[in-house]
Amino acid sequence: MRRLTSMTEPADPSPPRLERHLLGELFPRLAEGSDELAALVEDIRVGGQLDKIVLFEGKVLDGWNRYVACLAAGKEPRFFLRRVLLRVGHPKKRLTTCGRKTGRDDI
Repeated sequence: MRRLTSMTEPADPSPPRLERHLLGELFPRLAEGSDELAALVEDIRVGGQLDKIVLFEGKVLDGWNRYVACLAAGKEPRFFLRRVLLRVGHPKKRLTTCGRKTGRDDI
């Protein structure tokens, strides 16, 4: 007769599978074991992941805390693949004087 020792799987102690992109270091990281990270884990466990995690060059550019929280909550992370980081505007585009001052082209 097989004896069942536990109904739940033990938490996976391995580090996250993806790496953090170098530019992702510009965004603050929640400390491991912090109340803020615990609250994010619980929020994702209850309500799911609301914002996608941004990947660039196969690494996490934005959303590292969400990524770690999804793994800790046992939820599959959702991603958005960013192919180009910066985009230069069309060189012939003309802005109005007000548009040049505000950076908007709809004024």
